[in-house]
Amino acid sequence: LMSHVADDPFHFLMVPVLGADSNICPPCVIYHTQSYFAAIDHYGTLTSFSIQSIWVNEEIPLMSKFFGVKCMVPPGPFPFNTLQIMRFLRVVKENDQARLLEAITDRLYEVIFENKVPVSKDMSEVFKSLSPDLMERARVEEYLSQSGDEKIKESVKQDAEQVVEEGGFGFPWLEITQPNGQQLTIFGSDRFEFLANWLGKEWKGPNPSVSNPRESRL
Repeated sequence: LMSHVADDPFHFLMVPVLGADSNICPPCVIYHTQSYFAAIDHYGTLTSFSIQSIWVNEEIPLMSKFFGVKCMVPPGPFPFNTLQIMRFLRVVKENDQARLLEAITDRLYEVIFENKVPVSKDMSEVFKSLSPDLMERARVEEYLSQSGDEKIKESVKQDAEQVVEEGGFGFPWLEITQPNGQQLTIFGSDRFEFLANWLGKEWKGPNPSVSNPRESRL
């Protein structure tokens, strides 16, 4: 059963691929005509967002298994507000080396999506996970205080506006540049095969060098 809309070019591109390998997709496809905007008009964007959240909860375990990355949706309301985290990371970016920013970002992802700490409104347990190995507790508190400054808030806002101006409409948003200067932007975490083709490389799956997928990307 395939729901589709007539003005969607991705539907046009998908149908030949679906029928190219009968081992993956049977030759019989039942068409189910839809209108995205009619659904939004009838149910409202909030309901659509709630449906999307349910879909994320169901697909994450499948994607986790495919990519070989341990990932679980945190219990409680999801998605949650990450603005405080992004402001904190902005302070790190302005005060420290890029390597520390990367390490802290990885740690925050790890503790949240491996369910190592509870996710609360103030993110207190999440930030505590940075100490003592990545950052002293006093420094974490100092950066949290700085993240409330208007300068930092405005910087995060400007960063978001810049991404939108450059065409970004969702995350992860990837910008890739080839040695010859040719550029490509990609949305999502499931476009690697297409990206490899664009780069003239062979896609060997999410874990090409190991026979047993790793439990965590970290």
